[in-house]
Amino acid sequence: MAKAVGVEINESRVKLLSVDAGGKRPKILQFHEVEIPVDPARSWEEGAADALKTAFVKTKSSKAKVVVSIDSGEAVLREVSLPFREDDKIRRTIHSEMESLIHNHAIEDLVVDYFKIDEHEKGSVLLAAAVPKAVLDDRLSLCQIAGVDPLAIDLDVSAIFNTLLHTGAIDSDDPLLVVYGTPKFTKILHIENKRPTSIRTIRFSLPSPSTVKQERKDREKAAMWETREVKGPVPIVVLDDHEHSQFDELDFDAQSGLVEILAKEISRFLLATGGARDPKEILLCGEYEHDEAAQLLEAATEIPVATHPIHEKVDHSFPDAGPEFSSRIGVPLGLAMKGADVDALQLDFRKDRFSFKKKYEGVKTTAMVTLELVIVLLAAFALQLYFKAEDLKLAFYGRQSMEEVPNSVLDYQNMLYMNVSGENNEDPSQAYSLMKKLYRESKMASGQENPIEYSALDFWKKIAEVCRSFHNRYRGQSAKNLGDADLYLLLKHVRVNQQIRSGKVTTTVEMKADAANQQQLELFRREFVKITPFQSAELTGAVGNTKEGRKDFTLKYRKEDR
Repeated sequence: MAKAVGVEINESRVKLLSVDAGGKRPKILQFHEVEIPVDPARSWEEGAADALKTAFVKTKSSKAKVVVSIDSGEAVLREVSLPFREDDKIRRTIHSEMESLIHNHAIEDLVVDYFKIDEHEKGSVLLAAAVPKAVLDDRLSLCQIAGVDPLAIDLDVSAIFNTLLHTGAIDSDDPLLVVYGTPKFTKILHIENKRPTSIRTIRFSLPSPSTVKQERKDREKAAMWETREVKGPVPIVVLDDHEHSQFDELDFDAQSGLVEILAKEISRFLLATGGARDPKEILLCGEYEHDEAAQLLEAATEIPVATHPIHEKVDHSFPDAGPEFSSRIGVPLGLAMKGADVDALQLDFRKDRFSFKKKYEGVKTTAMVTLELVIVLLAAFALQLYFKAEDLKLAFYGRQSMEEVPNSVLDYQNMLYMNVSGENNEDPSQAYSLMKKLYRESKMASGQENPIEYSALDFWKKIAEVCRSFHNRYRGQSAKNLGDADLYLLLKHVRVNQQIRSGKVTTTVEMKADAANQQQLELFRREFVKITPFQSAELTGAVGNTKEGRKDFTLKYRKEDR
């Protein structure tokens, strides 16, 4: 079960949602909201930490993968154009590029991440986001007080985009405008070709129907303008003094007046985006997700306005879920899906000194040393997979009889097992299963969940599948189809390496092998990239010649998960 938890922390409440993203549609397992208490004697951070702790206690989900949000108003967002497309080059230069575009912060005080808006022949266009380290310190401190260590930190606008994309709201390349309302802010996303091209946060909010109802009871509370300062620079269009004054004078029965202000800010935003195409539709989310706002905004902008019924696009067991439920879950659902590896933009501000680390990463126990040794030796034990299949034996060794196949493989495996475990084993055929058991026990003894999604054994099984598929596909074909040579492939060395950095798991598989000729080498490479979880394969180093006249080569495969 791909279970994860998303936590939205906004100005007034904490929202926690857990999801199983392992099926065709996301399934919401739990959803809980806690108001952040207002107490003049306590800070907002203290109240938020209490609310967060309460949410986790009620849902009993503190041990799941957790992703939390920060408000996009805390970030500086900039469009960046670079004359290259390679991610490694982008990562090396993005800080210097952002430094020239940001004047209110020193670049060393910021954590920067990005996603690609577009790629072309001459380079790439990025939307880069920079978050002050002080903001990240505050958010992680809050989580620490609540006893939570989030896997990743993302922007609320990135999370809402993740939800809309994966629940079918963004189903074409046509330009679309998403307007997401919170109690005190409005977030606007221009989307084209299923990617955000521009994002803005505005210090303005429409009253929700429930708010209007309450305000009618107490006209003295009719001022919706919030003067609370936002930490850090806010890359937004701010209402000027004239508009501010006009806003204060509005009666809350005059909903259309408020919508006119929002429509004006949308027009300014679209003008500021320059070459962006006008949206075909406006999609209302969050606090604005109700029919009254949609009708008024459509009349004010002359652009079709719609809402998206998220509750109809996911599985859940909430019998009373309706449009109001949809308006509350957009951000935490997107965060939870990110934690379950369904992540559209792949932003994460837990970098550098903020990088997520499992507790076991800083502790070297006997069990962990054993675990590392086991992983190194997995390749030797996985050879058994090949020797169980007669066709693979014949394919790899080119022999005509089973008697010619070495019988020492099981003995060799057993020797390695006894060296690692310090135990005697009289049945060599059990060495492989004993090694798997030792691996599991070592992982459990470490006291922590292994963050690597796949073990090296899983990858070795995939390799065995590829080799079997390769042999079955091409055996019996004419020598002409195989480069005028009999089918031949011999694996001489396989190395599986997995690393965790900044919440990313990178798996690299390096294979040294002999093939009959260049043509069969390429056939094998093509066969391999068809098999999940590998998406690419490249030749590294020169292709040499063996004494027998065959091709000696190295293939390298890489898979990166966030």
